[in-house]
Amino acid sequence: MHDELLESGLYLGPSFRAIKKLWRSDGNWESLSEIEVHESVRSEFFQFNVHPGVLDSCFQTVSVSYTHLRA
Repeated sequence: MHDELLESGLYLGPSFRAIKKLWRSDGNWESLSEIEVHESVRSEFFQFNVHPGVLDSCFQTVSVSYTHLRA
């Protein structure tokens, strides 16, 4: 997924590359990811209700459920 974003010209730094594993259901309507916070942001992680990098990873996970609509 990150490679596809890079090919489109969008570079995500380490704090926005938290998805370690990603699963999508056979029906393409459900997605689940394993998110791991990069060590460079762990010290500031609790300064936020939801860290921006984690929130972005959640959005990336949801977007996978809708990729079949683009085809």
